[in-house]
Amino acid sequence: MKPTSDSPVSAAGQSVRRILRGIGYGAAVVAPLVLLFDLHVTFVRDWPIHLWIIDYYGEYFRQHGDIATVFHLAPAAGIALPVFYAWLFYPALGLLAAVMGAALAVRVALGVMVAIQFCALISAGRKIFQHSRLAYTVTVSVIWATYSLTNLYSRGALAEYFGTGFFVTALAFATSAAVAAAGTSRWFNAWLAGVFLVLAVGVHPPTGALAAVF
Repeated sequence: MKPTSDSPVSAAGQSVRRILRGIGYGAAVVAPLVLLFDLHVTFVRDWPIHLWIIDYYGEYFRQHGDIATVFHLAPAAGIALPVFYAWLFYPALGLLAAVMGAALAVRVALGVMVAIQFCALISAGRKIFQHSRLAYTVTVSVIWATYSLTNLYSRGALAEYFGTGFFVTALAFATSAAVAAAGTSRWFNAWLAGVFLVLAVGVHPPTGALAAVF
């Protein structure tokens, strides 16, 4: 006798599948960030520079309750980089750094960004492919992409990593809006696409400039 859809065996099987799916989703988000678990580890190229700038913003906010517009310490005295480059990236992470320090602030922000990107991509993939496993495979191939992980670990291009991540998220929400059947869902996804496109521009303006092509 086969178990019916409302039998205890069927319900237990569905619960197990949901648990395994949740573990798979969580692993997909955590895996590309696993090297960041050690807070004392920094990577090559621009990682120390980014951490210094973020920590400066955090300390400036703790001391003055305001966002820095220029650097007041050597060797970057008087440079107005925050006005012209990553003008949203450094202040936002600086506010987090004021509470938890730059190293942890970067890692928390990375985890949140990758999780949102994963949700946006897999949601769009399900709508397009009508197949959860294929949507999962495509999503993982995007967030584990060699180029983005090279930006994160080998180049230390944190602003670019966030910028491209937000841009991909905006594209995913825009795709969901385009294929959505209900008007409310379409407008909500379109609004989310706009929000993440603005974040991409504010976090890494060069990415925003390239996004204009789309």
